[in-house]
Amino acid sequence: MASKPSDLFFWRGAICAILGVFIVLGPRIMKSPFWVDMLGQSQPVGWFALALAALFFWRGWRSRRS
Repeated sequence: MASKPSDLFFWRGAICAILGVFIVLGPRIMKSPFWVDMLGQSQPVGWFALALAALFFWRGWRSRRS
């Protein structure tokens, strides 16, 4: 289990990054029209998750340095 706050930020960032990449790249990978349509409409959510992941990684990196 992660004990330091910076480790928690890195884990949260990793989860947001995985979800964001799946949502952004999903319509290009999936074959089912249902999934392509559903993930295609949620592109802003995927980009928001990637931006949030970058903020989590940045915050974890800054707290680890100090």
